[in-house]
Amino acid sequence: MSYSRNDRAGVGPARRKAAGFAACEDGSAIVEFAIILPVLVVLAAGCFEFGRALFIRAAMENAVRGGARLLAQVSDPTCSPVCSRPAAAALAMTRRDIAANTGLAEVAVLVSAIPDPVPGTIVLKAEARVGFSLLPLLGLDSVLTLTAAHRERTVEG
Repeated sequence: MSYSRNDRAGVGPARRKAAGFAACEDGSAIVEFAIILPVLVVLAAGCFEFGRALFIRAAMENAVRGGARLLAQVSDPTCSPVCSRPAAAALAMTRRDIAANTGLAEVAVLVSAIPDPVPGTIVLKAEARVGFSLLPLLGLDSVLTLTAAHRERTVEG
């Protein structure tokens, strides 16, 4: 077996081959992509989840606004101690509207009329429990409660 001058200096065939691999960049792009891909997927999914939460919140606000306007025309809108038939109908309509526009189940939506400290006004409040798939990955509870409220002046009549 013959040795070259470089072999005797400590640079053997294995080291030359390793140096050749280190200088080669043929597969580096795919490796870098494989490293960054999970981060991009989680970021994109997070954007979708955040957009879904904003959509549900906007739909809740619209439904609560309409329900409060309807509730303001009822003679006893505060539901104390119990709701009158028209007030209960306004609350049920708001709950159905939220469920229909968001895809949530009606049992996940709570709608209530709150007496407002300002005389002549009523507050309609809605809460919805919404499940999100990415929150457990961050160590958070997978269900968030989104809230919307609207104050409306009652119609005296």
